[in-house]
Amino acid sequence: MEIRVVLFSLLLAPACSPSDGNAEKEKPFYTVSRFASGPLTMKELSINIPDELSAYYPGEKADCLLLNVEELAAEMGDPARLNPSDFDDMLDAETWHKLSHFNKRNILAQVIISRAGALCS
Repeated sequence: MEIRVVLFSLLLAPACSPSDGNAEKEKPFYTVSRFASGPLTMKELSINIPDELSAYYPGEKADCLLLNVEELAAEMGDPARLNPSDFDDMLDAETWHKLSHFNKRNILAQVIISRAGALCS
């Protein structure tokens, strides 16, 4: 499946999920600041492994996920300066450069978290 389809699904999933009342109480898996600049940081992302994923990432796997998120964020750098053609699973350069500042940060966060999850599976 193309990364664009996966990323689009991830963007739509929260909007399409039914609310059972618990969703409002639980923190999001990660956050991205509209106003931040530079590389994504762990502080900005505020990774929170939600209850439904905690069975897949217990203890050491959760530590692995967080470590890999941090390393990948540093490796990929500033979303505003990112050359998407340097990475296999990114959008094409033309599409990437049309995205808003916030959307670049959000998509890069999704890519980083997906890659980190795959490394710790």
